[in-house]
Amino acid sequence: MPSYGEMSNNEKTAWTGGYIYGFAATICEAKSLGYINDWEFNELSKSIVNLYQDNMESDAYSEESTPYLYALKDRNKLDQVCKNMESFN
Repeated sequence: MPSYGEMSNNEKTAWTGGYIYGFAATICEAKSLGYINDWEFNELSKSIVNLYQDNMESDAYSEESTPYLYALKDRNKLDQVCKNMESFN
């Protein structure tokens, strides 16, 4: 992640929250539309969380948001997020 100076805690929370929303919205929708199967869904979700953890956490860790991202490694929690997103459609 390119560094443009130190992010405030509020900026880290907002950025990480946006990352979580974009990640979940994208793979949940892709799965619901049949673009990806269950195996791809699982692998993509792990890869996306690991990408954050390995490459972005040092600049963007948020005490408020990051634990929610890491919780999505649990397939049951991610499935629940997807169900909640479906209710908005």
